[in-house]
Amino acid sequence: MSTEWLFEQRTEMYKPDLFAHLFSRETSRALRYPELFSVFVIDLDCTADTVASMKSSAAPAKDERFAELTRLVSHNLRNELRKTDLIGRLGREIAIIALHVGGEEIPAIAERIQRRIGNFAFPPHLSGPSRRVIISIGVACFPHNGNNDTTLLLNARLGLEEAKRRGGNCYAIAPSSKEAPRAI
Repeated sequence: MSTEWLFEQRTEMYKPDLFAHLFSRETSRALRYPELFSVFVIDLDCTADTVASMKSSAAPAKDERFAELTRLVSHNLRNELRKTDLIGRLGREIAIIALHVGGEEIPAIAERIQRRIGNFAFPPHLSGPSRRVIISIGVACFPHNGNNDTTLLLNARLGLEEAKRRGGNCYAIAPSSKEAPRAI
């Protein structure tokens, strides 16, 4: 059976429209059968010198390099996470839906993701001489940070912004309605 309609060829992640559908479906399911799940939104902070220039340019060669870098990050995420977790792309960000994961497990998962990506030796043409990539992660948990996909994604992105505001290379858990994001 062909999976071309499921995954982007360049990044090997769920296509954005399909990922959005799966996210919405998971939220609806969790509303009906109360279960936790968490959304991790990941963005590349830097790779020595190259990611910032790749992200800011629309040049085809840089776009291809960014797609290759994203594919390698995605591959590492798939090897680190469970088979039931969903990995997709939202614009230039990578999103993960971690099923049956709540507040207590979030720090360990975020740290594992950062360690996995931070320790991987990327090709120098993608990451510069250091061959390392660092990431920021924003996390929101259903139902604590929202009970619909739009609110969860917004809160996970607020967590991501907080992680970046604090210098990047960290994660931030979305606040409840009365708290500020916690960067760790």
